[in-house]
Amino acid sequence: MPRMTVALLGGLLVAMIAVFAMQLIFPPDDVIEVQGVQVYPDQGRRHLDEGETFDAYNSSLPTSGPQQAESPPADVYLPDDEFIPEPAEMLPLLERGGIVIYYDPDSYTDADDPSGLLGAMVSLRQFRERLAVVPIAGLADQHQGATIVAVAWRTLLPIAQWDADGNEQLTAFMQNAPEGYYDRYRLERGDSTISAGTSSE
Repeated sequence: MPRMTVALLGGLLVAMIAVFAMQLIFPPDDVIEVQGVQVYPDQGRRHLDEGETFDAYNSSLPTSGPQQAESPPADVYLPDDEFIPEPAEMLPLLERGGIVIYYDPDSYTDADDPSGLLGAMVSLRQFRERLAVVPIAGLADQHQGATIVAVAWRTLLPIAQWDADGNEQLTAFMQNAPEGYYDRYRLERGDSTISAGTSSE
């Protein structure tokens, strides 16, 4: 009897590992809904020539479209930093499956952040190489009072405030594929073009 139990448990373990491996190799196409996510048509990912600009993005914070070849470093940017990237500059990070969290600096500052958003993002940054946190003055005015806007390729999530509900939304959005949008739209790996969610062109 014990031999049969060991064999049964061994078989179950092998089956579980096989299922997990298959999910990694062939991720489900299902995109789990995150409440409040806005999805925009893909504007492509053409690299701009030197000196060329593009300003006809189809979302208020660019989620796809013509871009520079490289993005600024994935980092947590503070309102008084010498350099703060523009939203269009972050498109290559989105193309690589990353997420940019834009925040209204009037609501979240390094010196006075009672809700702990920046501290939480600094902690997360250690584990996610393609996560940037960028301040935008007047963000809440531009997005119907949302003090945080999380962006991935083709997707945008306005969040009213960093509270229990906002934390739940942001956490769901940032989960790795297929649960969330982090790494879901990694469109380039070496010479191949891949999109777990939609066509890359």
